[in-house]
Amino acid sequence: MTRKSFFGLAIATLAVAASCVSPASAGAPIGEVTVPWTVEILGGPYDGEIGVGSISYDPSFVFFGDEVLSPTFGNLTLEMTILGQLFTEADDIDFDAFPELLFEDFEPVFIDLVVSEVGFEIQNLVEIDAPRVDALVIATDLFPAPGGGLQGFALTVPEPASALLLAPMAMWTTRRR
Repeated sequence: MTRKSFFGLAIATLAVAASCVSPASAGAPIGEVTVPWTVEILGGPYDGEIGVGSISYDPSFVFFGDEVLSPTFGNLTLEMTILGQLFTEADDIDFDAFPELLFEDFEPVFIDLVVSEVGFEIQNLVEIDAPRVDALVIATDLFPAPGGGLQGFALTVPEPASALLLAPMAMWTTRRR
């Protein structure tokens, strides 16, 4: 086999392999994907309250294996109406590096959204209208919801506990950078 034909065979092999792991070959639609999602608050005065919204992203950023999308990588946008208030990706304490949506083999499996009205070294504080709540944490595994879409869980950080939780929350919110 000559060197030229070897390189031709190598390029053809790589092209076939790449087509096997592209979103288009895996059935992922081309263009923006929007998925409905719900979260349920666990514990606290709002235990059991349900929030509804949607998650949108560019599937061309999702490949076989593990991927992480954010507003700056993958055009992640989201909306969540919970506690009587609409939150978006721009409300995350670390916007625009966060929130993050994690994928495993083309499927969204985890979302990380933190909204807070108090904290040290938090660049993006957002007022939360719900009484007795200083922060909303949606850092949850995502599961298929009955009837379609995704579902997960949320926690609220109550006002009296805020002072005690500021240091641990500040450490937790440093996240991966």
